[in-house]
Amino acid sequence: MSESSAREQAAGDGVDAASTTTVLVPVVELRGVSHVIDRQAILRDVSFSVQRGEIFGIMGLSGSGKSTILRIIMGLLRPTRGQVLINGRDIVGLPERELNDVRRSMGMCFQNAALFDSMTVAQNVAFALRSPGRRRLSRAEISERVSELLDRVGLHGVGDHYPAELSGGMKKRVGIARALAQEPEVMLYDEPSSGLDPVVASVIDGLILHLADDLHVTSIVVSHHVGNLFAVADRVMMIYDERVEQIGRPAELAEAGTDVVRQFVHGQPTGPIVV
Repeated sequence: MSESSAREQAAGDGVDAASTTTVLVPVVELRGVSHVIDRQAILRDVSFSVQRGEIFGIMGLSGSGKSTILRIIMGLLRPTRGQVLINGRDIVGLPERELNDVRRSMGMCFQNAALFDSMTVAQNVAFALRSPGRRRLSRAEISERVSELLDRVGLHGVGDHYPAELSGGMKKRVGIARALAQEPEVMLYDEPSSGLDPVVASVIDGLILHLADDLHVTSIVVSHHVGNLFAVADRVMMIYDERVEQIGRPAELAEAGTDVVRQFVHGQPTGPIVV
């Protein structure tokens, strides 16, 4: 069975291949999560789970709370209500020191790459290798690890460049390399194809798939670009009106989604306009 087929089986069945009765503990799970800021609801009663090795997509209109979900998973925001479980452990209310331990198991790829302009590409990637709590590496070990990471994302030989010298797609890949430096169990991607032309966006899609298969990481991808999201995700959740509208495989959402989902997926109304 291919890695992608294995991911799909885990996503669809939620059981161990060796047993039809053993339920896998999700790597990430939200239970009844709501988040309110100044009496304005951002999320309402959001629940979903992500299985190990799965690529889970989150889509929705701009401002629907997609990126807020990533920040809640990282422990950067504490939800107003609900549980956030990482490998079965509720992280809501943990002290900052323990949250930092949780965060070290995650790699975050920011929408705009969030690179340090005054640092070279190599220094940006190496920054994650020097973070508190990591094993101290020698200068030679850091240099070797940075080269390995840049090679993995197809950026061999650009370590001495500065972010201003890079294209948008290259910056995204540097951001991914920096996130991989944490050796994460979970990769979080916030709008990875935003601002990229279709060809470069497809390169990023291929990289997300390759990393999931090669490194066996669990991936959560937030995007409002339906085509790109459906190209990589095993399952997709749509957020609408602060709630979960529907969760399913891309083909299921395209063919049997709710009116809201089908309108968003196909880019045209299937009935009364709902956006």
